[in-house]
Amino acid sequence: MIKVVLVDNDVLDLMQLKQLLKVPLDCVVKDFIYPREALEYMEREGADILITDMKMPHMDGISLIKNAKKLLPLLHTIVISSYKDFEYVKESFKEGSLDYILKHTLSEQVLKEAFDQAVSKMEEHRLKEKDPEVLNRSRQLLKVKMIQQVILGEITPETFERQMKKYGIEIPSSLFVLMVCEIDDYQNITVSFNRADTRIFWDSVMETVEKSLEGFRNAEAIAGRDGELLLLLPMGEIRSEARMQSETEAVIERVKRMLFRMFNMNLSIGVSNPVPVRMLPLQYESCRKYLNRKFLEGKGGVYRTESTAKISTGVKMVSGSERPYRELLQKIKEGNTDREILDRLFTYYKSNYYPREMVELQMVEVLQCLWAVAGEKNLELEEDYQLPVFYDRFCRLETIEDMQQQINIFFTCFEKAKQEREEKEHTGFNRYTIACLDYIRKNYANPLSLQEVADYMGVNHTYLSKLFKEDTGENFVGYLTDYRVGKAKELIERRQYKIKDIYALVGFSSYNYFFKVFKKAVGCSPLEYENKKSIVNPKKV
Repeated sequence: MIKVVLVDNDVLDLMQLKQLLKVPLDCVVKDFIYPREALEYMEREGADILITDMKMPHMDGISLIKNAKKLLPLLHTIVISSYKDFEYVKESFKEGSLDYILKHTLSEQVLKEAFDQAVSKMEEHRLKEKDPEVLNRSRQLLKVKMIQQVILGEITPETFERQMKKYGIEIPSSLFVLMVCEIDDYQNITVSFNRADTRIFWDSVMETVEKSLEGFRNAEAIAGRDGELLLLLPMGEIRSEARMQSETEAVIERVKRMLFRMFNMNLSIGVSNPVPVRMLPLQYESCRKYLNRKFLEGKGGVYRTESTAKISTGVKMVSGSERPYRELLQKIKEGNTDREILDRLFTYYKSNYYPREMVELQMVEVLQCLWAVAGEKNLELEEDYQLPVFYDRFCRLETIEDMQQQINIFFTCFEKAKQEREEKEHTGFNRYTIACLDYIRKNYANPLSLQEVADYMGVNHTYLSKLFKEDTGENFVGYLTDYRVGKAKELIERRQYKIKDIYALVGFSSYNYFFKVFKKAVGCSPLEYENKKSIVNPKKV
């Protein structure tokens, strides 16, 4: 674990620094606006890397570094300042700073280079101090880290070779097969995770994968980019293509089986050709291209070569889908959904190997058109199909089949809302009552009164109250309360919110009043209702 301390008395600059600093999951980052608090923390908890501003009141960056170095002689420091002052530069380097960065030149790349240099220096010190057994383990970890960096293009093959020689690590001479594994539905799995949850999740995944690799010659599991796992299989003395393929398939089968058994997760995998270490960055990019086939071919696939289909992003492809696409938009603008046109459009996408970006672009426009028409016609779409919620979920979909399924589900929701609207209009209700019901539906979460609705519609509130009671059989307050309780029940059943947060989301002014009204209307407390629904419909994990 690497402990990083950030210090800057300017809150905005500190926030920017935190956003730019991308660190591995095994890093702990603490930030402070007061140098003395940072110093107290380092004395109490220790630290490996200090990144500090230079010009601060009470204690400047030089003083902070000097005092911190007394506590932690092996502390590595990076100075960031808006002051291009030679004395500050000289003093900071005198105190052992690895880098001095001016704030106007600060970027994610510049900060990453300085951070990686600090980590490299840390490893250097640690290697010198360890006994032979621990030293060998440290070298192995360092080798894996540098292989990860060369695969992801963070260092060049030449830098990799230099670093390996510098630390006395033998450069692997055998051929390697790289497997780039995507966890299917990773964004949906981790959508509610915080940083700690993500770290625990990945620790568990990596531990499971490492166990599944036992028995395979020096096979390595390496963390890749977000939602990505890299498997590196050295072929040693094997030269037969058939044996290489057999060994690779055995690794894939074992890892996929273990992850499915332990986490109910599947992998889509791009597999490289056997190559030396210096060719791994190119093979990584090739594997990423292979994985693009998942969008059209579905999850859980193993891809070794690029699709033979010609995937184009040109004008000809767009014009081919233009007719059914425009027909579908026109139908929606008329207030109708046409599944036959939708099926025809998706068939064209699949048969012409449309890339994800183009399908998503057209489907987002279809959704925007549906939402616009729903608004114009006062259709009451269910909560899960409101614009921000559904759009966020739609953009996390990974395959074209998932997209088609979700659009069809949205069509069903749209058709249901349209039918309910038509039934409401045929009830014989006065137009003012219908308008009042629509106003409640759109504004129930806010403080609401009959006077406000009457003013909005430009009618007398007593007259509106009379019409509303004649049409619905309830007074305005009673109907609004029942509607809010109904919405509260929906939110409780979805189990995405705490009960003590729900009352405000549905328009009640206090939890105590909500509790009393809910219990009277439903016959049980909100918590009892949640427990009943949990037994009937257990939450899916």
